[in-house]
Amino acid sequence: LNSSPSLTAKIRSSRRSEIRLNALVGAVRAVNSAMLSSTTPVCVALTLSSLSRLNLPILPSQVFTAVSLFGQLRFPVLFYPMVVQAFFDGIVSFSRVHKYLSTAPPLPVPLFEAGEGLTAVVGGVGSGKTTALKSMQGRLYEQEPWLSSGTLRDAVSFRRPHDEEEMRRVL
Repeated sequence: LNSSPSLTAKIRSSRRSEIRLNALVGAVRAVNSAMLSSTTPVCVALTLSSLSRLNLPILPSQVFTAVSLFGQLRFPVLFYPMVVQAFFDGIVSFSRVHKYLSTAPPLPVPLFEAGEGLTAVVGGVGSGKTTALKSMQGRLYEQEPWLSSGTLRDAVSFRRPHDEEEMRRVL
């Protein structure tokens, strides 16, 4: 890919930002994981130490209830970060789709009659030729490269008998 220096700089800057963001996400996940695994023991310890400082009796039924209740908190705490991440992933995806759909429409794909009931679809790389044809057929999927077997002359003439004058005109 031969790209301009400014495009290369933009790509590098974007990649650096993405790496920083991924590092931050990883750190937040690590902290969340540590908090998740320590939530129940810390809450139980704080509850029991509070009861002890207040000189209140610590009964086995209270300990069992506290451990059970704090254990129940682990499940919602586990899914909270996932919900938050899914929300922000959705925002990022929406903004990308919005940006894509807000850009200038693709170049029109010209059609022309090539004679004898043959229609040609012409356009630059990425102009939407394949997408236009497949959408007309109700099929949208990955584009498959196609290489004609034979010579360039065969590909240009669509396997019709060779006509030197037409070949020069086309090329």
